[in-house]
Amino acid sequence: MSPRQFTRVQFNLGVQIQLPNFNHFSVESRDLSLNGIFVASDTPLPIGTACQITLFPAAGLGVPSFHMMGEVIRVEETGLGIKFTEIPQGSKYHLYELMLSQTQDLDNIKEEFETAPKNTDIFML
Repeated sequence: MSPRQFTRVQFNLGVQIQLPNFNHFSVESRDLSLNGIFVASDTPLPIGTACQITLFPAAGLGVPSFHMMGEVIRVEETGLGIKFTEIPQGSKYHLYELMLSQTQDLDNIKEEFETAPKNTDIFML
C-alpha cells in the first residue's frame, strides 16, 4: 500500500451521502483529508459508486455546510472510504478551514493545500 498523499485528521461531523439515483443517507465522518473522507456506515456501497458528499460542520466552527463529489474506493465492516473527485473552489476553502481547525500540524495542511492543484485535478477553478 502506498503512503497517503494528504494528512488525515480525526474528525466527527455530520455527513450526507447522495447517490446518482437521488437516494441519500446520513452518516458521521471518522477522518478527513484534502483528498477524501472515511465515514462510519452500515450501508455498504459498491466500490466505484459515485456520490455527492455534503459536510455539516458544527456551528461553533464558523464553517458553513459544503459539498463535493466523490467515489467509494474502500468498503470496510465499519464504513466507507470515499475519494473526492470534484471540489468546487468555495468548498475547497471550507475544507481547508475545517482541517486547520482540527489539526496541530498547521504547516503540513497549509503546504498540502497550496500544492494540491499541482498534485491532483480534483479542484475545480
